[in-house]
Amino acid sequence: MTLVSLPIVGGVLAWEALYTLSRLALRRAAKFDGVLLNGADAEKLVKQGPSYAIAFVHACLVGVAGLVHVCTLLDAPAEAKIAIPDDSSPWHVAATATEYTNVAFLSWLLYDLGHIIMSYPELGGADTVAHHLGFIAASLICGKYAILAFPFAWLTTGELSSIALNIRWFLINTGRGDSGALRQAQLLFALLFLVTRVVVYGLGLAHLAIHRDVLLSAGRPGSVLAGVPPPLLWAVLVLLVGGYGLNLVWMRKIIRMATKPRKKEGKKGKKE
Repeated sequence: MTLVSLPIVGGVLAWEALYTLSRLALRRAAKFDGVLLNGADAEKLVKQGPSYAIAFVHACLVGVAGLVHVCTLLDAPAEAKIAIPDDSSPWHVAATATEYTNVAFLSWLLYDLGHIIMSYPELGGADTVAHHLGFIAASLICGKYAILAFPFAWLTTGELSSIALNIRWFLINTGRGDSGALRQAQLLFALLFLVTRVVVYGLGLAHLAIHRDVLLSAGRPGSVLAGVPPPLLWAVLVLLVGGYGLNLVWMRKIIRMATKPRKKEGKKGKKE
């Protein structure tokens, strides 16, 4: 995943442009006290809503792309999954496709981290900042050395769960905190999180453990990872394991959120 700075900068600017358009659209919508707002906090919707709207778009694009990458690389040999092969390999195209998704993923992380820091802690706390910083580092390393295409694929399928999470936020903040739609969104979020960020992620880590001989060959002449400094590779692997641990912590909170009866909120209902 050889990354060039220009596409990443362009990606950040594109996400920022979408953010600006979303902010304008939500500001206009907030002027109407109708079906959309229905007792919502218009100020909060305009202030925080654009970030959630762009997160929704990102989750749709990257989550679906990750699922496609998993399917196209599922039968590839371990070496092609761990290091993108050259164009003489039949797996070159499928593995290289992850580079484009990586640019979208990394540019969104950079854009979103900037907004999280500027509005801290409204859009996320220390765990969210740590999550973004860790995966920015992992994305940069994998991009520079064109490695871990398949792990990137199964990792980004986790973005599918964020689709329901962002729908949940908009339901709550447009006055639908006690609706059946919210309950369904919460259950869908919990289910997708469990499947993608716990089960699939866990199976992905197990796959890496099974093929640890390829990983241990990093830096050795003749290896598919010959040009990769072992400390950087292991830094990424540690981040992947740490990310999984964080997912397990979040899973417990999500289960409580999805199963807890929600009381009807007033106009200034508190965000969960």
